[in-house]
This record gives sequence, C-alpha cells and structure tokens, in this order.
Amino acid sequence: MRTQLSNDQIQDGIGKIVDKLYKRLNQKGYGTFSSRHEILGVITEEYKEFIDAVHSKDRENIKEEIMDLAVGAIFGLVCLDENTVEW
Repeated sequence: MRTQLSNDQIQDGIGKIVDKLYKRLNQKGYGTFSSRHEILGVITEEYKEFIDAVHSKDRENIKEEIMDLAVGAIFGLVCLDENTVEW
C-alpha cells in the first residue's frame, strides 16, 4: 500500500506552487500567453527540464522543475479560462 498524504501536506505543496507562481509573475509580468502553441511550448520546455532533473537525480532540482511545470499549467489554464489566447 502507498503512503498516504495528509491534507496539510497537500496544502503545503499547493502553497509552494502559489508562491512560485507569484514570484514568476513578479519577474515576468502578468502578460498572457498569446496562443495555445505558446502554452504548449512553455510546458514542453519545462517538461524537458524536468526529465533532465530526474536523470541528474538532484532532488531539489526535480522539485523546482515540478513547480515550474505546475506554474506553466496554471497560468495556461487561467489564460484559456479568460479567453486571452488566440485560436
């Protein structure tokens, strides 16, 4: 049986992603993605970096790349929800 996580542990992980999202927004601004292809490009690049981190076996880098993937996905979702992306 797999180890079970608590709601507090899940909330801690979500909090780290939210912190990373706002850090990134402060760095790069709140300008939206321009197209679904840009969303794909960002997530694909972050996924490639995640693969490299996994192969490097660097736990902290793996965690950073997972957060970067989540940030790209969240921002892409918001852009889609707000209809700011060209089709």
